[in-house]
Amino acid sequence: MRPKEYFSWGLSYEVPLHYGLLDKATLMDQRYSNTVSEDSFARESLSIWSGNSKDAWLDSRRLNKHRSLLKCERKAADNLPDGAFYIIGVDVARYGANTAIMVIKVLPGE
Repeated sequence: MRPKEYFSWGLSYEVPLHYGLLDKATLMDQRYSNTVSEDSFARESLSIWSGNSKDAWLDSRRLNKHRSLLKCERKAADNLPDGAFYIIGVDVARYGANTAIMVIKVLPGE
């Protein structure tokens, strides 16, 4: 991993459409295709979480029931071990208070 060399950003279709990276006709063909469900289109193109698909390996409701925070850090460590870094992610909600933010400390090992 080289955290200073990569950046990942997940968005809905609007940004790539605006900048010409996605063709609107192709997007509409996908949306109205009989092989793509509304839930699937919402997840993949609109960035809307709609729950598990029927083919999901994990059941998110069951997984969330068993999640627990083992150690909470309120600020970044002053001296990280060599190769360690933080990943920050955010899923911004359009309505209500459903924005999710995560901070993950990565401690690479063998």
